[in-house]
Amino acid sequence: MKKILVADDHPEILEVVTEVLSYETFEVRGLSSGINLIADVKEFKPDLVLLDLKLGEDDGSILCRQIKALPDFQNTPVIIYSAYVPNRPQPEEYGCDEMITKPFDIDELVTKINRLVCQD
Repeated sequence: MKKILVADDHPEILEVVTEVLSYETFEVRGLSSGINLIADVKEFKPDLVLLDLKLGEDDGSILCRQIKALPDFQNTPVIIYSAYVPNRPQPEEYGCDEMITKPFDIDELVTKINRLVCQD
């Protein structure tokens, strides 16, 4: 079973996303802040990380680059999602593999996640 780490400081969004991804047969861990994100990544060993760009006081793009700097996780896909990005966000600007703008279509999210975690 593929593991997904979801970090979002909006409890409603975190709940919906973790519930949907669990229903899609992923093992999901949800975090409401970026405070212990790197420790959680190391411990949980996710196959994909889904990050809110504005994660409380933390910047999702900085957290993404910190994840990608870890030797064991440099190839772990990261999706950043946010309402605070331009209409056509470029993932490389944020250090991630994919960008999704809020509000997002849940089917689009699941499709992107499946594409990234099933690239083996």
